[in-house]
Amino acid sequence: MTMKVIKERQQVRRLFTRNIAKLEDDVKKGTVDLTIEIEYLRDKIERLRQLNKTVQDALLETEEEDVLNKEFDECDEYEQMWLRMKQISGKQRTTSTRSINKG
Repeated sequence: MTMKVIKERQQVRRLFTRNIAKLEDDVKKGTVDLTIEIEYLRDKIERLRQLNKTVQDALLETEEEDVLNKEFDECDEYEQMWLRMKQISGKQRTTSTRSINKG
């Protein structure tokens, strides 16, 4: 594992988290269509998964359980954020479809 992988993962996590926060805020305000944003986040989570796998594989070779626990817990947090946004997106599409059908 190189510092390049670690630095890239930090940046992808930063972008992912920033966009999740912005989207959550926009959803609360009712000012966003998540279709495009979900595709952007899908690209980021896929790259993040690749980077996470690289880091985890390296850590599994050398690190103690407490370091591994922290690493896997952090990765799980990003997966949970992604799943929440997918759920919100699905609810928004269902609501939009109902509105169209009623119209």
